[in-house]
Amino acid sequence: MQQEALNLGFLLQPTTTGFYITPIIGGKPLSNEEIQQLDENIKKQIEEKEEILEQKIEENIKKLRKMDKELIDKLKEMDKEVAQKWIDFYIQELTQELNSIILDTEKEKLNNYFEDLKKDIMENLENFLKFKNNEENIPNRYKVNLFVDNSKIENIPIVFEESPTLENLLGKVDKEVYQGILITDFTMITPGSLHKANGGYIIINIIDLLKEPFAYESLKKTIKNKKIIIEDIYQHLGISTKILKPQPIPFNAKVILLGPSIIYHILNELDQDFNEYFQIVAYFDNNLELDKVKYFNNNLINNKTQKINYEKIKKNILENYIKSILNLGLKNNLKKLEEEAIIELLKYIHRISDNKEKLTLKMSIIENILIEANYFSNNNKNINKEAIKKAIEHWEYRNGIYKEKIQKYILENTIDIKTQGKDIGVVNGLAYLKIGELAFGKPVKITCSIGLGKEGIISIEKEVGFSGQIHNKAVMIITGYFIQKYSTNFPLTLQARISFEQNYSMLEGDSASLAEVLALISQISNIPIKQNLAITGSMNQKGEAQPVGGIKEKVEGFFEICKYRNHFPAYVIIPYQNINDLVLKEEVIQYIKDKKFKIYTVKNIDEAIQIATDLSPDIVHKKVINKLKEFYLKSIKKSTNKTKKNKKNKQ
Repeated sequence: MQQEALNLGFLLQPTTTGFYITPIIGGKPLSNEEIQQLDENIKKQIEEKEEILEQKIEENIKKLRKMDKELIDKLKEMDKEVAQKWIDFYIQELTQELNSIILDTEKEKLNNYFEDLKKDIMENLENFLKFKNNEENIPNRYKVNLFVDNSKIENIPIVFEESPTLENLLGKVDKEVYQGILITDFTMITPGSLHKANGGYIIINIIDLLKEPFAYESLKKTIKNKKIIIEDIYQHLGISTKILKPQPIPFNAKVILLGPSIIYHILNELDQDFNEYFQIVAYFDNNLELDKVKYFNNNLINNKTQKINYEKIKKNILENYIKSILNLGLKNNLKKLEEEAIIELLKYIHRISDNKEKLTLKMSIIENILIEANYFSNNNKNINKEAIKKAIEHWEYRNGIYKEKIQKYILENTIDIKTQGKDIGVVNGLAYLKIGELAFGKPVKITCSIGLGKEGIISIEKEVGFSGQIHNKAVMIITGYFIQKYSTNFPLTLQARISFEQNYSMLEGDSASLAEVLALISQISNIPIKQNLAITGSMNQKGEAQPVGGIKEKVEGFFEICKYRNHFPAYVIIPYQNINDLVLKEEVIQYIKDKKFKIYTVKNIDEAIQIATDLSPDIVHKKVINKLKEFYLKSIKKSTNKTKKNKKNKQ
C-alpha cells in the first residue's frame, strides 16, 4: 500500500483511526498551507489521484478484513478442537472417578449434566477463554458450589447443631442486592447441618428445636421422606417469594435428640408421628455410679468365670473423670489444679451427688466452681485447696438467705425446736428443703395427742389439705403397723392426732414415718423422748426402716442448730440403707470424731426406740399394749353402760 501511494505521489501515514494521506512534490510532503498555494490544475490532479488511492486502500482493507476473518475462524476452529479434546479428557476422567462413588440411579443424571456442560462451554468458548488467566472472573454458571466437604473427616461425620433453626437444619438460598433488587444463583445455596451430617449422626437439643418455628415439623418431614428439601421460611408464613428451588438431596443420617425425659414422654403421648421416627430411647443418669459395675458385671466380660477387678475398674473411671475436670480448666484457660484441690473438689462432687459412690455428671456446676476458684487463687500459680473451699463457701453464702432466715427463727425460738432434755409425745423430725439452687435441712417439731375413740391415727396436715398423697399413704402404713403390732388380741380403740408444728405449707413424702411412730409410742406409753436427738426415715407396716433422700442436708441442718446453741452431745437416727449417702462437711466429721455428735443407723423401729428412750423395746411395747388395752376396756365399759341406760329408758 505504501508503494502504491508513493507511485501516485502520496505519503501514507497510518493512525489510530485509519490512514492519513499527504501529497508529495519533489520528494517533499506538502503541508495544508503549501497545498493551498499550488496551481488549481495541480490541486485538481492531486485530488483525482487521492480518490484513486482511497479506492485502492478501501479494496485492500476489505481483503485484509476477509483474511483476518478467515484467520479468526481458523483459530476458533483450532481452539474448539483443542478445547473439545481437553474437555472430553477431563470430563471422562471426572466421570470415571464419580461413577465409583455415586448411586447408579444418579449416573444418568450426571452424564446428562456433563453433556450439557460440554455443549454450553463449546458454544461460549470465546467468553470462557477471556478469563483463562483470572479464574475468579469466570461466569458463575461455570463455577462449582462445593456444598459439603467431608474430605478431612477420618470417620463418619458427627454434627452437633447448637442453633437448630429451619435454615440451619435444611440450608438456605442466600441473596444479594444488585441495583436495588435481590438476586441469587446456585453458588449462593448454602448447606444445613442435615447435609453436613449425611452418612453420619446429627445431635440436637430437643428444647432448642421446639423453640424454633417450623424446625421440628421440617425435621420430621426430612426423616419421613429421606430427603432434604431446602425451604424458604417465608413460604411457611404465607408470603410468596420467587427463589431457586434446589433439587432435594437424599438424607441418610441418624438423628439424636437430647433433652429432659418429660419432653420425650409428652411428645410420645401427644405427637402420633414421634414414636414412628424416634423409636429408640436411652435414659441418662445425672450421676456416675462407681459401684454400678458390681451389679452389671455380665456386660463387662464374656467369660463369666473370670474374676473382675472392681477396684481397677473404679480407678479407671475416676481417672477419666478427673481428666474431664482438667479439660474444663483448659477450656476456660484456668490455672492448673493442685492435687489437694482436686481431692477437695471430688469431696464436693460426692456431696452434690448425695453419695460416696457417685460422681455428678452436671459438669456446669463443677465448671462454675472452677472459674470462681480460679478468681480466688489470686497471685498463686495454681488453684489450691483453699481456693476451692472459698468458691464453694461463697456459692452457698449467695444462695443461703432462706436457710439463714429459718435458722434465725429457730435460734430466736420463733420456731419452737428443743435440743435438750426429754419430752413425751414430741420428736424432732428432719425436713428437706430446696429453695432456688441450694438444698438444706431443718428440724421440725412433731407432736402427738391421744385419747379414747375409734377414729384411729389422723394426720392434722391431711385434714387441712397440707399433705400430699405419699404422706397420706405413710400415715395409713403407720396405722397398719399399729394394727399388726398391738391389735392382734383386741381391737384398736384409739384416736390420735399427729401434727407437724408450725408448718404452714404443703407437706409431702414419707421420710417422717419413723419419727411419727416414735411420737405415738412415746405418748401412748408415757415414756419421754430425748430432745437432743432428731430422726428421719421411712417405714413399712412391719416396722422395717426404709431409705429416704436428703440425708446429708437433714443431718447437717440439725447439727448446725445444736452447734449455734452449743447443745452437745447431739444425735441423729437414719435408716441403715442411707449410710453411703453421708457425705458430710469436715466440721461435722470433726465433731463426730470428738464424740460430740453421733449418727445412728437403724434397721427397724425397735432400734430407734431403744436409742431414743434408753429402754428395751419390749418394755416400751408392753406399756403401749397395756395402755391400748386400758382404752379398749374403758370403751367396752362405756358401751355396756350406754346399752343398759338405753334399755332402762325403753322400760
